[in-house]
Amino acid sequence: MEPADAFVGRATELLTLTQLMDTPRSGSALITGPTGAGKSRLAYEALRQADVRGLSTHVVRASVASYCIPLGAFSSRPGHGLPELRSTLTATELADQYVEAQNLGAASGNVVLMVDDAHLLDDISMLVVERLAESGNVLLVLTARTGEGKFETLTDMCSRGLLTQLPLGPLDRTEAYALAEQSLDGEVESSLARQLFEYSEGNPLLLLELLRGSLENDRLILSNGTWHLQGELNASARIREVVESRLRGLGKGEVKLLELLAFVDHLTKDAVEHFSDIDTLTALEERALIKTVLNQRQLSTSLAHPIYGDVLRSNMSGLRVHLATQSLAEYYESRSELTDDTCLQLASLRLVCGGGDFTTMQRAVHIALSRHDSDLALDCANNAVENGGGVPAHILRARVLSKRGEFEKADQAIAGCLVLTPTEEQLAEAAVLRLDFQAFYQGHVDDALQFAATAEERISDERLKQRVAVRRVGTLLHTDGPKAVADAVQPLLDAGATEVESWACMLAAWAYFRLGKCDEAYRTTYRGEAAQAAHSYPTDWYPEVHLLERCYVDAGVGRVEEARSSAQTAMAKAERDGADEAYGGYALFLSSLVQDCGHTDDARTNAEAAQSTYRKLGVPVYLSDAIVHLAIALAMAGHGDEALESLEALADIGMPDYWYFSPELHQARAWANVANGMRQDAKTHFLESAHIGTRTGDLLGALTAWHGCARIGFPRQAVEPIRRLVRQTDSDLARMRLDHTIGLATRDAILLQKVSEDFASAGADLLAAEAAVGAASALQRDGATRIAENWHRRATAMFRQQRGAIPTVWKPRPVRDLTKAEADTAALAAHGRSNADIAKALNLSVRTVENRLQRVYVKLGINNRRALAELSEGLETASKTEWSN
Repeated sequence: MEPADAFVGRATELLTLTQLMDTPRSGSALITGPTGAGKSRLAYEALRQADVRGLSTHVVRASVASYCIPLGAFSSRPGHGLPELRSTLTATELADQYVEAQNLGAASGNVVLMVDDAHLLDDISMLVVERLAESGNVLLVLTARTGEGKFETLTDMCSRGLLTQLPLGPLDRTEAYALAEQSLDGEVESSLARQLFEYSEGNPLLLLELLRGSLENDRLILSNGTWHLQGELNASARIREVVESRLRGLGKGEVKLLELLAFVDHLTKDAVEHFSDIDTLTALEERALIKTVLNQRQLSTSLAHPIYGDVLRSNMSGLRVHLATQSLAEYYESRSELTDDTCLQLASLRLVCGGGDFTTMQRAVHIALSRHDSDLALDCANNAVENGGGVPAHILRARVLSKRGEFEKADQAIAGCLVLTPTEEQLAEAAVLRLDFQAFYQGHVDDALQFAATAEERISDERLKQRVAVRRVGTLLHTDGPKAVADAVQPLLDAGATEVESWACMLAAWAYFRLGKCDEAYRTTYRGEAAQAAHSYPTDWYPEVHLLERCYVDAGVGRVEEARSSAQTAMAKAERDGADEAYGGYALFLSSLVQDCGHTDDARTNAEAAQSTYRKLGVPVYLSDAIVHLAIALAMAGHGDEALESLEALADIGMPDYWYFSPELHQARAWANVANGMRQDAKTHFLESAHIGTRTGDLLGALTAWHGCARIGFPRQAVEPIRRLVRQTDSDLARMRLDHTIGLATRDAILLQKVSEDFASAGADLLAAEAAVGAASALQRDGATRIAENWHRRATAMFRQQRGAIPTVWKPRPVRDLTKAEADTAALAAHGRSNADIAKALNLSVRTVENRLQRVYVKLGINNRRALAELSEGLETASKTEWSN
């Protein structure tokens, strides 16, 4: 398969070119940029636009071969006025003859001439370009590589107003993603898109050649309409040839410096002077083979593009590779202090040339994990084991393997630790690590607790016992629920160790939130975040977990939009950083908003993203959460059978119904039954969810379950249970749920109007729309038809703003009964048909149509067709319609 010829971005530049075409004698254009920026592709797109406009288009290509031949590039256009090359003609005469011929052929001003690689034009051809630009009879579209050949001559024409310069920079992230998807004609998995953008640095040619090379080497796999990367990206042979041609003719000193740069991200000025000299650096920069950056008065040097490093490394012998990496490693080891970046570089070098002390490799592992580079982290951990790092090295390797979802191998690494007689601290670290991936990732609580108990029996240090104890408390989320966690974690919150405090705060904040103690949950997330920041390597879990918990609390108290915005921003950053675990966490949170906010398309997309992420990470506990939330999103969109079918995947995972998500599990089944029209069965599941929540102290789970009962038609039964729960919480959203339930139970129109506005202010869009429907229904029963109609319109507008399907069970219907004849007439009028057209369609007189519409206006409480059109979705052709809640 070949990548398709896609054109992405460059909208502003293309608009400028088309405006030049549409405005005779308005000037010509020079498209500039580095190799592969898409200069020629933009120029050809402009020619395609010129063809559409009926203009005559011609192409001239300059090259190295034609560079020394007078009018060499233009010789590709025989029969277009190329003068006979005689020795008696001066350069100026040759140029003038050619320009005169072109101007005669373009007298009508409808010629577009593209000159590709204009920086390679010979002197006479450059003079032709200048004269044609001055005449204005021909629209020139020139391309030129920045800084090469006669580039300065062309930019001088720009400064004199003869040409409009259009500099092309790299594509931005969104444009690069779009180019990849259009070229492959399919969706591109987020991690693949990120790697393509980062490696190509937004260069269109390089991105396309990466696709081509990776396709040729079977690195790209199409699965269910989405492209995935299998292994590493491969550059195509074409790119390698281009790079190799640019590296030819270099001196030994220049090659040596480039080869050193091929193994590191950058070199400082001191390092360059240690291995080479500034003159060599200057020469390489002039050839655009390297780039230098001055940041805070520190000069940094790197290759112009990572692909240069790939080509250089592939062309080096084993001896040269060893000598280059060995010399770099020894240089870094001679420095008194290493930054995180140089530590990673040193570790990477030792992976190539051998050696490396445990301290460096250990630090490199933690840095790599914090940057979500698990491949480098595993390589460094393996190096530490192979070089005799003992128990710490085995634990280090187990930590990396658990982050990669390779839990069986992680278990084996821990088993290797125990054989080597670990110290108490090492034993505690092994127990903590095993609790993490056994209980919190895989859900094997009993096995994890048994190992932890054995470890604690062998530990006498109280501080180390606390590290294990705080993990044991976390398992209570699976077995007992939030109340048990809140009680058990209290003594550990003041343990004094930042690692223990960070974990204790994470557990306590979640427990407080589910218990309805939102203010306390807020304070605890900030405290945990501070403890996390103060904790040195290794950090436990991903540091964003405290921010994620704040998003949940924000949504729980009624600051939904603030929570959504924070989560979307953090999720985008996690995607850019390759932080899969954080990305999955934010996607899961955003999908959880569907019960209150609706927007089922967004919820489904986020739930599927979370499911895909956790499946890739091999984390069944969180995968189960994602499956439950996907089922809720499907059910809320009206796909009840599909929701129930998706829940069957839980059996394949083999996870028990742990307390911490079982309230949502029953609610997923309840909403699926609602979508299938089985409200009594739905009520049964809501009641079971409420029972579990009450028993485990999960106030939030119980509250949303009882509110669900009220929303599907059983509000009276829910009033008192919700009232009792609300007394225990400081959540404003919880009080809104109570008001909504009371309003539905008592048909209190004023209360329902108020709570609809409250829900809307909180960002709970679906709840606001439902309350508006209830308000309109109550007003209609009270005989306030016109006010009811206003609320009908408001509810209709709210449902129209929903992104995704919402079952008709919630949508508003017309307030007053219309006869079938009135409904048919109103439907035609709502779709813009005139009275005469309606009369003809229904075989009536115009007067009868007018009378019918007048009766419709009275019944619906409106006075014009515009208002009727707004109600068109609610109009039914049945003879009797009513409000439904």
